[in-house]
This record gives sequence, C-alpha cells and structure tokens, in this order.
Amino acid sequence: DTKGSGDPEAVRDVLSALERANSDPSKQAMVPVGLRSFGALALLAATVDLRKVLKTSAETPRQVEVQEVLLHECVPALVPALLGALPAMDWPAAHTGGIAFREVVGGKVDIVRAVDIWTLAFFAARHHRLLDPRPPAADV
Repeated sequence: DTKGSGDPEAVRDVLSALERANSDPSKQAMVPVGLRSFGALALLAATVDLRKVLKTSAETPRQVEVQEVLLHECVPALVPALLGALPAMDWPAAHTGGIAFREVVGGKVDIVRAVDIWTLAFFAARHHRLLDPRPPAADV
C-alpha cells in the first residue's frame, strides 16, 4: 500500500516554509521560481509515501524499480482537492523542469516520472556549472 497520510497541516507547513524563502517582502506569499521544483517534490512528499512508491531493488541498489503510479492511487480521497487549491497549481511547467504540478495532481503524469524530473530540475537550478559539460567561456 502506497497511501500517504495526506495531512493538510503538513501541506500548509511545506507551503508556508517555501513562501518564507522569498526575500522580496512584496511577494512574500509567492514561492521563488528557483524553489518550485523542490516545492513540488516537498508537497508530493507531504501527501504520498514516496518510500513505498520508489522501492529500491535489492539486486541493483543504484536503480529504482519504476512503476507508474498516479496521485489519486496513492493518497486519501481528499488530497487531490487539497492540492488543487494550492498556488502551486499555477506554476508553469517551465518552473518545474517540464512537468507542471497541476499535471500530477490532475493525474496526467505519474508521480514516479515527476519525482525524477523535479529532482533533476531542482539540482540543475542550483548547480548549473556541474551539469553543463561545456567549459566556461574564459577557459576556452
């Protein structure tokens, strides 16, 4: 069983923490663009038991056994409506690595794929130089 708790308080806590990261006082209720892929992951983790969804294979510890799982299959019935009311539903896919939060909540994209993309997108937003194989212009 991959059902998470779907705790509304946990979801509110995650969103509140993400909003506090915005240094612009006029936009305090907004999650910074650079944190949105992490935010999507954190909101998903607050509602889904990701350990059960992403189970690691004993024979190949570095690989994740992939099974397609839609959000509504692994959360209590109230969770899609709870998540659907969040400002994260308006985040464009361009801010979250190509998969919008609303696509996962709406059941159009499975959560295993979203976790992969959002993790890479967050890392890429924070560590451009580590992911770009080209040397900096000054080194050429």
